[in-house]
Amino acid sequence: DAPVADLQTETEAFATIERELTEVWRTTLDTQTAERERAWLALRLLGRLKSQFEVMVSGGKFAKANILASDRRKLFGMV
Repeated sequence: DAPVADLQTETEAFATIERELTEVWRTTLDTQTAERERAWLALRLLGRLKSQFEVMVSGGKFAKANILASDRRKLFGMV
């Protein structure tokens, strides 16, 4: 359950950041070219990060990382 919950949390985080950046981009004034450009670039970067994250999850790397983290916690008595 923990890896699924982590995945949901991270998916929600991407969605929240995307909404916030979209709002910044959408509400800039005509004179705020630099701010609008930064928000647009951040949205593009977020899209790339989200795509890479989805590739990692679908390729099982996310699950493998969670298994390794769990094994490390067990090894060091943190469970």
